[in-house]
Amino acid sequence: YLRHRSNLRLILLLLDCRRLPSQEDCALVEWASFHQKPLLILFTKTDKLKESELRQKTTGAKNILQKHTQTSSIHFLHYSIKDSRARME
Repeated sequence: YLRHRSNLRLILLLLDCRRLPSQEDCALVEWASFHQKPLLILFTKTDKLKESELRQKTTGAKNILQKHTQTSSIHFLHYSIKDSRARME
């Protein structure tokens, strides 16, 4: 489905910021990189962690995912449904 969608503009991968990426998450990142599909990681539930914990978890997850991509950087955003700055009003 994803490979043959001509109108696909971006793949959003939602990851709980409190957890490390799973093998399936890594496989999707690797697949998207191989097929040159644009990918954005959304780290969810950011309100559950203190700022220092969030930075640490984000860095760890990015380091894991970076091993599965051919690009130089992982693009990501932090998101929390409880933080009104993270969603449109």
